[in-house]
Amino acid sequence: MTSPQQKPYVGKECECGRGYYDVPLSSQEWHVTCTECKTIMMVYEPLPHQEAFHADPHKYKLFAGGYGSGKTTTACMETVDHILETPRGTTLIGAETLPQLEQTAMKEFFEVFPEELIVHYNKQKNYIDTQNGHRVIFRPLDNEQKARSLNLTFFWIEEANGVKFEYFTQLQTRLRNTASPFQRGILSSNPDMNYIKTEILLKAHKIYNSEKKYHQKEDEIDPNISVHIAPTHLNTHLPDTYYEDTAQGKPQWWIDRYLNGSFENKEGLVYPQYDQHIVDDFDIPIHWRRRIGGDFGLNNPTGVVYLATDPDTGISYVYKTYKQAQKPVAYHAEKINEELEKIGYGVIDSMVGDAAGQQRSASDMTSVFDHYSEYGIWWQPSTKKLEDSILKQFSYFKTGNLKIFESCIDLIDEISSYKYPERSLDNNVKDEKIFERPVAVNDHLLDALRYVVAELPDDPANLINKSYNSLYTIQNRNLTKVKLPHALQEDDTSMTYSRNDAWMSY
Repeated sequence: MTSPQQKPYVGKECECGRGYYDVPLSSQEWHVTCTECKTIMMVYEPLPHQEAFHADPHKYKLFAGGYGSGKTTTACMETVDHILETPRGTTLIGAETLPQLEQTAMKEFFEVFPEELIVHYNKQKNYIDTQNGHRVIFRPLDNEQKARSLNLTFFWIEEANGVKFEYFTQLQTRLRNTASPFQRGILSSNPDMNYIKTEILLKAHKIYNSEKKYHQKEDEIDPNISVHIAPTHLNTHLPDTYYEDTAQGKPQWWIDRYLNGSFENKEGLVYPQYDQHIVDDFDIPIHWRRRIGGDFGLNNPTGVVYLATDPDTGISYVYKTYKQAQKPVAYHAEKINEELEKIGYGVIDSMVGDAAGQQRSASDMTSVFDHYSEYGIWWQPSTKKLEDSILKQFSYFKTGNLKIFESCIDLIDEISSYKYPERSLDNNVKDEKIFERPVAVNDHLLDALRYVVAELPDDPANLINKSYNSLYTIQNRNLTKVKLPHALQEDDTSMTYSRNDAWMSY
């Protein structure tokens, strides 16, 4: 029986001039075969988003698609193309478990790859050999140690969000088979919040089909990685009501992730409105009041945030962050002091740190606060409970009185994934209390920010100081009074306060 994709080719004359193309004896749907010379023609006609993936030359490519977007077919065709073009190469096709592999990637592969080109199939060891000497290995990706003996030209990880990041990195080291000068690895997956986002998406050199701007660190961009985001609606071959039928009764976070292909799952976010308060960087006026928060760790990172408050509006801006693990107090103190030296004397209101930092060690009766004091850094302990400080920080975001500079990538990364435990679709939970506290993962800068915001007044309007506001201007590093609100002489605009004055000195 002729399939829809075969129909335009069946009966067409082959280039050999002696035969015509017909459905293969195997009745497979993805190719036609010449009746005389036995030439095989693949009849795959990619949609624009699939064609863009195939044309992309990056070494590592992720196809992150919603349900029905064609991610498995796209990845399979990319794999088949490599096999046919690479004599004596070796390809690994894998998924998290063997049943998953058999039901997805293997099923698709054997429907697509021409049976005529398979010369040997070892079902016990799960590999095939093709006519051009290429070996295709099918393997569950449950233990990265199993990949250590492989020499690959290509790998495909299906449903990669379920496979450990360690296996992906191990397969990268296995791309060393010289049968091809262009070894490559591809991943197909639904969008997810795990390493698929942090290690692939946020480090990608190119991100295609995304209306969302993802905040990436320039020094972590990998020129070998690209990501193709494919919402369900891009597959025009789906039934007209597929999207609506699938979305019926689903929560918005599920629709965004599994149909719209979004990596931004805001369901359960502690601060869902955070992205509305990310602003372009600007030069902080020297007279704005500063507040600093710290969270301390060794294996976990030490995080420090710097806030500056506009006295004219009462809006506080996170303009600088610091995050570093596996370093001693001396190292952190040096970095903090470098930043403190840039701040004028008299404008630091507070330095608030995790209250646990004042606990003394049983061995030497010193605390983290004591260690920092040796370097001239004096922390005061945070006082608010977790729930209280989260509520105040939420309020500051909600009212627009807390903003984050776009350059504070580490903080934005934390806040974009800071969530309450995720509910399942059936919502079959016995203890609702587990949803009352955020998941304590990757939250060190957020904790530091909470400590600072907890000390701010409940009413942000109390941060406005009209006698010390933006009517001051900085000229040649001097603070020049333009006009004070209470000034009587309209021409009294020439008073200049030198940086040598005590309250402005460095």
